[in-house]
Amino acid sequence: MLPHGQERNHAVTALAAAILMARLVSAAPQKVEAQMASAAPADSPPVVVTQCRYLNTAGNYTLTTDLACGTVSFVIGSNIHLDCGDHAISFSYNGASVVVSGNNSTIDSCVIIGPPRVGTVPYFYTSMYVNSPSQGSKVSRCTLGDVKLSGAQGAVLANNTINGEVVLDRASGVSVQGNTISVPVGSYAIYATGGGSNNSFLNNSITGGAYGIYFLNYVSNANGTYTLVSASNDLIQGNTIANASVAGIGTDGLLTNSVIDGNNISGSEYGVLSGDFGRAGVNPQWTGNAFTNNVVAHARLLFYIRSYGSSGFTDPAMSSVVFNGNRFVKNTLSDSIDLRYSAFIDFVSDAAGISVSAGNNVIGGNNFGITSGPLVLLPPQAFSDGGGNTCPADTAVLTCLAPAPSIAPGGVVPVYSSVSTIQPGEWVSIYGANLATSTVNWNGDFPKSLGGTSVTIDGKPAYLSFVSPGQINLQAPDDTSAGPVPVVVTTKGGTASSTVMLAGFAPSFFLFDSKHVAGIIVRSNGSGAYGGGTYDILGPTGKSLGYATVAAKAGDSIELFAVGLGPTQPAVKSGQVFAGAAPATNPVSLLIDNVSVTPLFTGLSGAGLYQLNVIIPPGLGTGDVPLVASVGGVRTPSAVVISLQ
Repeated sequence: MLPHGQERNHAVTALAAAILMARLVSAAPQKVEAQMASAAPADSPPVVVTQCRYLNTAGNYTLTTDLACGTVSFVIGSNIHLDCGDHAISFSYNGASVVVSGNNSTIDSCVIIGPPRVGTVPYFYTSMYVNSPSQGSKVSRCTLGDVKLSGAQGAVLANNTINGEVVLDRASGVSVQGNTISVPVGSYAIYATGGGSNNSFLNNSITGGAYGIYFLNYVSNANGTYTLVSASNDLIQGNTIANASVAGIGTDGLLTNSVIDGNNISGSEYGVLSGDFGRAGVNPQWTGNAFTNNVVAHARLLFYIRSYGSSGFTDPAMSSVVFNGNRFVKNTLSDSIDLRYSAFIDFVSDAAGISVSAGNNVIGGNNFGITSGPLVLLPPQAFSDGGGNTCPADTAVLTCLAPAPSIAPGGVVPVYSSVSTIQPGEWVSIYGANLATSTVNWNGDFPKSLGGTSVTIDGKPAYLSFVSPGQINLQAPDDTSAGPVPVVVTTKGGTASSTVMLAGFAPSFFLFDSKHVAGIIVRSNGSGAYGGGTYDILGPTGKSLGYATVAAKAGDSIELFAVGLGPTQPAVKSGQVFAGAAPATNPVSLLIDNVSVTPLFTGLSGAGLYQLNVIIPPGLGTGDVPLVASVGGVRTPSAVVISLQ
């Protein structure tokens, strides 16, 4: 295995991959939260409410005791501020509730108790009803049952504890944020129906039910047909959804130009988004939406969209599906509960003759979280690949739209070098994009393929030690050729080609960081910090490199590590474990702080790894001083330093 230095290179690779992904994914569109309702006048003392009635005079109101309304609704007009002080308002009839019918009113710290909920019929047993034409009202810090916002504009439902459904019916500009919502089996925690736009669902904690957030965007007509209505420009962000039995987020009908971002969903059988498009007779559309940065745990599917026809319904079958211009970027599925499935977009119908219009959709940077099974993309031509997806391991089926690899100009170099000349048997780095679908390290076994990536140099397979989307580390194969030779990287996404100069010498030092040479100080007296006291790691004295290092002083015996110092006797074949000493056949000169120093030994001590044994002479400088090696008329890259004291 490679000694000191490889670990640092891998860490740098992880950072580089993160930067590449940041460039890949454009920022998801953001929307401004619904404007908070204007406060009621604060310059007058609150009026104590002692009975259930219609509050229609602007001002401040309060409760000093619990209020039992029985079968009578408590109606709130415009510019009313009601602070219940955590007192309760209770109802005994399922048609009675607190009704907000006016504009710019606020309800704060109320405990609203309705009759026991029966069944799962949405919004029938309602404790809070914000009704059209109400605009700009706010309900906060309350304990509620079912809540319905019907035709409400710009309302805010914030920081409440809700034991029931939140229903938005034809509502726009509504903000549902920071609430804790619990619903029984079969219910929908947040149920948006009848269309609407510019609604925000932010940072809610949702538990139970069939769906965490569900959009039902069509209406039934008298003749038995259905008409699509649009939910558009909605923001669903930062919600935590647990144990919604069907799906964390579901859609039915028409959803456009909306953002589903940064949600954390767990325990939903059918995954993040169960987009069961439409009921029969509805021609669903999903266009211009962004699904980004969501994390799903213990679910079957990350994304799942199916188009159904008439089987199981008495209504007319749908005839078409539109799925255009959507982005699915940087989402993660962990702890998949069923490795047989990994469908992403699956336009499957149980009725013949449905046309699908799908295109300009982008998939990138997702971790599909599974180890086997197909990742279905139908029709595949409808999707462009954004790159960086972590795909299932099963290559016998369509697993991912793997992006084509590319090699950066001058991107084939000895490790820790920038010179595009390499030596047969040398450790080499290749830099580029989409060079692998994930980051994989070898097991010291010199594989010719690693993580689905393979490389040939001059038509001969190389031995891979590390692959990632942005970098490959490998040992070049043995070769007697000289001059320019082809380098070909092959992945699931295709091939990338480049050219590199093959020569007898291509020297480069191993480094601990961007400049400090990799080496050790031998401690024959057992005083070293490493190896049971046998050595110290060479570097600036202290822990500036992230671990304890010591600067060398006059008389110290040091070992430096490098690559590309030419042929050895005996020759050592590449692609094999080697432990021993094979001296270099050509003399290697060393300059430390511009002073010539002759190594006691130069040669291979491991596969492709050269070792230089040196005694530090007196009279050199202190601190980080220049270090250069030369062999066969070729010098190591500049800017390498050795630490002296």
